[in-house]
Amino acid sequence: MTQSTTFPSDELRLVFGIKTAVLTNFAQRQAIRETWASKAAVPSHMKVFFLGCTPVVDSISDILDRQRILAAVKLERDVYGDLLTDELEFDDKYTLLTEKVSAFLEWVAAELPRTEFVMVTDDDVYVRVDKLVEDLHMLPHEGLYVGELSDTLYSAPLRPAQSYYTPRESYPLEQLPPYAGGPHYLLSMDCVRFIGKNRRRLASLGGLEDTIVALWLLAIQVHVQFTSAFTSLRLWFCKDNLLSFADLSPLGMRSIHVNLLNGRRFCHNFDRMLWVCRSRRLA
Repeated sequence: MTQSTTFPSDELRLVFGIKTAVLTNFAQRQAIRETWASKAAVPSHMKVFFLGCTPVVDSISDILDRQRILAAVKLERDVYGDLLTDELEFDDKYTLLTEKVSAFLEWVAAELPRTEFVMVTDDDVYVRVDKLVEDLHMLPHEGLYVGELSDTLYSAPLRPAQSYYTPRESYPLEQLPPYAGGPHYLLSMDCVRFIGKNRRRLASLGGLEDTIVALWLLAIQVHVQFTSAFTSLRLWFCKDNLLSFADLSPLGMRSIHVNLLNGRRFCHNFDRMLWVCRSRRLA
């Protein structure tokens, strides 16, 4: 798996992997490209990738429509150079989200091995890149797994009667370990390398992406550190000191960005109805 970059990998401090649905979430990707991940906002030692995987067009009966859609995806890849599709070797389906993320972590470890941190987010997240850069200098470079307190903390693992279940033989305990909510979490590179190297063996655990990352990292005794600087609009109100804010519509992201560009508070003119993302489809 290869992907060209515009700078040497040894200059990278942070890589973002943004989960997205290739065929449906262009508006979300474009809002991110034009706000917090714009060329003006992202420093040279950071890189942003959208985790798309291979577009699935089987349900589109018209051959010409299929061709037009695939051509549009190719054009987006060529123009922006940030959309991963074939590199991750999976079909773009929500049922394969865990595999998509683990394949991305393997890809980063192989292609950008000197990266210091990797942040995985949904495509409805606004990140305060400038503030995050400042905080990275204070964080440990090993054993780091930071994220939002999940609203299902201390929940029971899913079992065979449920989708995305965790087999009892793989994880016999009746309570999941604490884990970071799926919209956004930050990993040090040693955690990324461990998951990438062992992802095929770890796949037997099953489970949803956010819970399974915590289970994987238990193997190397890395536990999540919760931060109030990462939060989600569906669970909390807007706060001015956030580093990462999830569940945002494109309008919400653009509103925050305009606020910051004009020297206003992060949450200036906050409107939950307008800012909240109505769809959470990631594949």
